[in-house]
Amino acid sequence: MNGPSVLILDNGAHSIKAGFSKSSTDEARIIPNAIARSKGDRRMYIGPEVDSCWDQFALHYRLPFEKGFLCDWDTEKAIWDRAFQDNVLAVNPKDLSLLVTEPYFNLSKIQNTYDQIVFEEYEFQTYYRAPGS
Repeated sequence: MNGPSVLILDNGAHSIKAGFSKSSTDEARIIPNAIARSKGDRRMYIGPEVDSCWDQFALHYRLPFEKGFLCDWDTEKAIWDRAFQDNVLAVNPKDLSLLVTEPYFNLSKIQNTYDQIVFEEYEFQTYYRAPGS
């Protein structure tokens, strides 16, 4: 059975751990789950770009999670958009299946929004939400 590749996203409040089901652990990526704005040069750093900022102390962070739950979907979508680009994960969601982690006892409204974003915005082939470890 040679189905589509599975992208695994551990969508944590601080960082996103991403990799593919058929790859070794060396190929997994850790992506900051934040949008940061530099106070000095007024530049925006989204997701994986946060690590490239030379002055980490002068950053104002915008986080998509509050108290362990995903609340700011606009921020999360911007981070996922940047993570799926060629210079980070280099994936086309239409060609993949997705396994994403979520908190235990996640609210049903958050789960429904996950479903809408995954299928309507990114058009993944299949999708499974699993509680994190």
